[in-house]
Amino acid sequence: MKIVGITGGIGSGKSSLAQKFSERGVPCFSSDKVAKTILESRLSDAIRQTFGKNVFRSDGLLDRKALGQIVFSNPLEMNKLNQLVHPLVQKKFERFVKNNFTEKLLVKEAAILIETGSHKSCDIIVLVTAPKELRIQRVCRRDGLTRLQVLQRMKNQWSDSKKKSFADYIVDASTTKSLELGFDQVYNAVV
Repeated sequence: MKIVGITGGIGSGKSSLAQKFSERGVPCFSSDKVAKTILESRLSDAIRQTFGKNVFRSDGLLDRKALGQIVFSNPLEMNKLNQLVHPLVQKKFERFVKNNFTEKLLVKEAAILIETGSHKSCDIIVLVTAPKELRIQRVCRRDGLTRLQVLQRMKNQWSDSKKKSFADYIVDASTTKSLELGFDQVYNAVV
């Protein structure tokens, strides 16, 4: 079994590339989606103790925007959150691998795959890139964030140039055509 790690900055097109693998029947694990689920379902007490009650709405549900304002403006706070979430995401990934042990290929998609050291569990690393302004537009449109909020999130991730030395493949996701060409190159090489 080969594990393909897909990473890239916010708004780069990681999920779109993972979707291409999924369309070919490759099981895909989205670390970011799993982390969001874990945040909202399993870590309420730990988050309340670490970040206070102000990151919860009056109905008791996590206010991800309020939490985001804290963690994306302070690397120490981001580190605290990562220490809560990432061990649980890793356990879920290990279960995912175990449940798919007969597959020839698996995909692990994660924005901070390299930053967390998770890339070490992957056989192949694919870095997805797109121009900064395009990424900002995508995230503003997708998540309803302001330009400043997106820039804060970008500041907390490694730059593409820093990630490139870890990548076996680099896929330009600035257009649908370039994404498809990059996918074809990676898929044909790893299958």
